[in-house]
Amino acid sequence: MCRPENLLWKPDHRKRFTENLRFWMNETRKLWRFDENKKLHLEKIDELKSPTSRDISTKVLAALFPKDFGSLDKVDKDIVPLVHTLACIFASNKFVPLSGEELTRERLFDLQSEFMPNSVLNNSSQATFLEYGHFLGFFESVGAGYIVDPSVVLLNVLPRIFDGKNSLTARDFIARLGKLIPIFDGGSYRLEVENSMVSNGWSPSKPGVLSLSLSHAIERLRLDSTIQLETFSDDSHALMLEFFDGQRQFSLIRLTGERA
Repeated sequence: MCRPENLLWKPDHRKRFTENLRFWMNETRKLWRFDENKKLHLEKIDELKSPTSRDISTKVLAALFPKDFGSLDKVDKDIVPLVHTLACIFASNKFVPLSGEELTRERLFDLQSEFMPNSVLNNSSQATFLEYGHFLGFFESVGAGYIVDPSVVLLNVLPRIFDGKNSLTARDFIARLGKLIPIFDGGSYRLEVENSMVSNGWSPSKPGVLSLSLSHAIERLRLDSTIQLETFSDDSHALMLEFFDGQRQFSLIRLTGERA
């Protein structure tokens, strides 16, 4: 009844409306609320005038990953498949820029079958998952599939990571990111999924070395002059960015430009 003309529309959306509305009224990820007159209001987006799809996806991401998410066994069962699958993809170091691999439904099925055979998405969920990952900013669309590039997500959560500070040590930055979006390196969900993947033959990165996808996102923001990286000599707490052509150490990350 109320949708903008340019909003994606599929034949099964009408029958799914009530289910989805209730999903987004859950207290842990509330986007909708009833007022005292039983009128529906947007909880987190109504303050935006003519929001773009990126504005909406940023709000949705914050609703899906609120503060103090906890461990996987405490997560709302409705989003466990999303969390499981995203964490598995990011841990795998596959489908990243310059890898020559695209993330498709078939490759997603192969990845989960190999490393998380008990958490494989069904056929109807795979395409939706890929589209949703793209909407949230975890993937970029290329060719017939996607590449894993969370630069948009990282850019959107920078203010929450720095929380008024201009600079953070490398380890503090990664720790704060992992707490906000716990599917990233060091996050609680990521560690639990990695433990499961190890039991199925997956090999983790060396300690202190970031994943290819997160390294790419940090480097992309550096090249955009959104952040600066600094390295201190003989810094035992520095971290390593991992690239196909080598590694780069950094000790400090600093906000620049408009976000500083």
